[in-house]
Amino acid sequence: MLFLVITIIVANTGYMKAEINKTINIKTDEKISDIEIDAIFLLNTSYQKVIEMKCSDECRFERNNTEIRVIFEIPEVEDEKQVWVWGLVEIEYEDGFEQNPELGGKPVNGSGLTLYTEEMQQKAIEITREAEGQVDTAGKLIEWVHNNLEYDLGYWGTFESAEKIFQDKKGVCVEYSHLFLALAKSIGFEGNVVSGYVKGEEGWQSHSWAEIKIDGKWISVDPTFFEMGILSGEHIAMANAEDQKKMGDQMSARGGRFEMESDVKITELNSYERDGPIDIDFVYESTEQKLEIYMKNTKNRYLPVCMKLVIDENVHGNDYSFILMNPGELKTVYYEINESALEDNFIHTIPFMIKTGYNEIDGSIIIEKKGKSKSEIAIEKIGEGSVDLNNFNDVCSIPLAFLLLVGLFGFDYRN
Repeated sequence: MLFLVITIIVANTGYMKAEINKTINIKTDEKISDIEIDAIFLLNTSYQKVIEMKCSDECRFERNNTEIRVIFEIPEVEDEKQVWVWGLVEIEYEDGFEQNPELGGKPVNGSGLTLYTEEMQQKAIEITREAEGQVDTAGKLIEWVHNNLEYDLGYWGTFESAEKIFQDKKGVCVEYSHLFLALAKSIGFEGNVVSGYVKGEEGWQSHSWAEIKIDGKWISVDPTFFEMGILSGEHIAMANAEDQKKMGDQMSARGGRFEMESDVKITELNSYERDGPIDIDFVYESTEQKLEIYMKNTKNRYLPVCMKLVIDENVHGNDYSFILMNPGELKTVYYEINESALEDNFIHTIPFMIKTGYNEIDGSIIIEKKGKSKSEIAIEKIGEGSVDLNNFNDVCSIPLAFLLLVGLFGFDYRN
């Protein structure tokens, strides 16, 4: 006997409006003059629209493609000074792609921390050999990077090269992004590292991800969180460059020594979810011990699906796999459930969560695991000559109770 208890939550394809407040503090022990600060601020892209910006009197904004920087020109500072910049953004991602052309391009040269070796290029070719078009090719790379790197906080702030990370197989978000970009460039994708903020359990924190060009458009890829095309709305993009070291705030001044510190505060003003482009349902097939996920692409677009299954490691374990859904396609995904890991003679509730990047599902598989009764076990062991008769009452309580009844009421074996 089994059944499923489910809750379906449409998520991740929503809308968010947020305020970004950035302050820069200058401190000096002596007078400095002719101060110029060149600071990163926001990206203005197809998915993140900058609606309004303001800053303190000493500043101006400069735009370079999608990047908006703020320039502060300050005549002099004797002790300390604070300048600020404020922005209002709206974030909303488009579902999928109208086209999924073949890659077909020549390798793109890596630079700095995204340089790649011939060994890395061959690995990228191996990973994507059976990919169908640019979308599937990029998806297979993000799946490999996410599944083959170990998240290690010991790399925080180190900014290691893609070549080193390819050997170490460890890192944090910066290393995940550098390695993904190096592999992607080695087979023909243009790409950049994106620096910004993401909302975590402890609030907004700095984060890095990547962007690559597919069918002539820049799209976001987060190999750390295993997201592509559609990132969670709670990503704020501040700057982009060929690698992480080429981003940051810069300051110059005449006179003595100085220190500069910046701080960013993000306030979410409004957010909501909207219906995603995938209809999803599932069932557990007890005879085959498989969790079956049924998905339908309701759009006439190519959808990158980063499937995440979170479930107890004893019955399956977490699973991260990339799936390309063609326009209007129906697709079934199977996950084998190891019922042998469940204890006999219990009803087990196995919670799980599935994320597609468009939907989030919380569910439970409820399985009644029947085993052999104690009497069956005892009889089987007697036949094998392995039962300890001194402990027979514990092993086979039901047959002994039957013998006591026979003793009380009698039994004529001659009949």
